[in-house]
Amino acid sequence: PVEQRLPTDPLVVTPVESVGQYGGTWHMGTRGGGDQVIYVRTVGYENLVRWNTDWTGVIPDVAKSFDVNDAGTVFTFHLREGLKWSDGEPFTADDILFVINDIYKNAELYPAVPTWLTSGGKPVDATKVDDYTVQFSFAAPSGLFIQNLATPNGSAMVAQPKHYLSQFHKSYADAAALDAAVQAAGVDGWVSLFNQKGGSAAGKPNTLWDNADLPTIYPWMVVSPLSPDATQVQLTRNPY
Repeated sequence: PVEQRLPTDPLVVTPVESVGQYGGTWHMGTRGGGDQVIYVRTVGYENLVRWNTDWTGVIPDVAKSFDVNDAGTVFTFHLREGLKWSDGEPFTADDILFVINDIYKNAELYPAVPTWLTSGGKPVDATKVDDYTVQFSFAAPSGLFIQNLATPNGSAMVAQPKHYLSQFHKSYADAAALDAAVQAAGVDGWVSLFNQKGGSAAGKPNTLWDNADLPTIYPWMVVSPLSPDATQVQLTRNPY
């Protein structure tokens, strides 16, 4: 039932002209395995915040609201309670802390924390206030943080589920099981495996469309994944 799939306070979109017709198939051409930006522009733009349709300001999206202190150093985001990944698992503050603390701040994945997550020469600190509230604190004002969260920079913040990716992360996985998974995948280490499964390391293109098993909060989820040899990529509607 739909009431068991939606968050308690879902984002309601006002149509530009009218409500569309449900059903059917959307066909769209791409330029090959490297044309990932088309997915970001069409079926993969769900960040903590997003630009409004007039491109005049940033509005809440996955987060239902956010607050900024007067100094521009502390940003608090209130998530939509009951929001779920496409496999039905809850999306919470833990997922965001996983991205900050275990991906961006992991030296093997990122030799340096991205510049948009640093200010005053120090990386951001992310803390969990409760399951649906997360706070970002900077050492100095970060005037473009909200705007960056509304760009593809911010997409990874809500696209890398802890409950799934932790099985491929050295800090969480059983060492023997992780070594076996690396061997089975035929890659050179856990970092390559993590990237292959949907993680995002420095210099590695976003892999959110390469793995049909990766849970998502996007409106569509992958059925037939993107790859260098793929002649067709298929997605289906995310029931959550």
